Amino acid sequence: ETKAQVTLDARFVEVPDSVLKRIGAGWLVSGTESVNGVLTPDQSKQLLEALTQRDGVDVLSVPRVTTLNGRQAQVALPLGVTDETLGCIVDMIPCFSLETSSFELTVLAEVRSLFETINSQGQHVREVRPLKALASQRLFDGQTLILRVAWKDADQRVTKRTPEHATDEVGAAKAPERVEVPGPRSLLVLITVWLVDAAGNSLH
Repeated sequence: ETKAQVTLDARFVEVPDSVLKRIGAGWLVSGTESVNGVLTPDQSKQLLEALTQRDGVDVLSVPRVTTLNGRQAQVALPLGVTDETLGCIVDMIPCFSLETSSFELTVLAEVRSLFETINSQGQHVREVRPLKALASQRLFDGQTLILRVAWKDADQRVTKRTPEHATDEVGAAKAPERVEVPGPRSLLVLITVWLVDAAGNSLH
């Protein structure tokens, strides 16, 4: 195997399951805690464009990382404002094969989030619960592995998107509105891989 360098671009999407079903991505919420698949560049672009147009969807990116072929790389996304233990840590091992001109990408995502439960005394208790999802897929250069983690069950208030240049009755810019989005939510992890040279330029 070559010891070329590999760049990985990770994006995180928090999305209501109902939105995934409406945009034709219902296969991601097939009833299991984690589902994964492979997207072509066009499919990845179309999915992200469809998601960013929906209320209740948050798309977050982290800096790209570059590693040697076959070496592990890690990205982390904090999800808690006051609790640093909350968030998502993703370990990735990309292995590029010259024989097949493809990657074998192994991904382990661990999400630590707050869940509300009821204890034996009938009290509502918030606890940190780790969720793990493992995926291994063959990808070609520029393709994206998508990994879904079942995340939150409760309804919650989220930011409703405000149309660009929207104003209120007195002409002031409208602030984003908080709305209730019912039902469970998922965290999508999208990882795109490229083979690059020493300067970071794509080789394909």
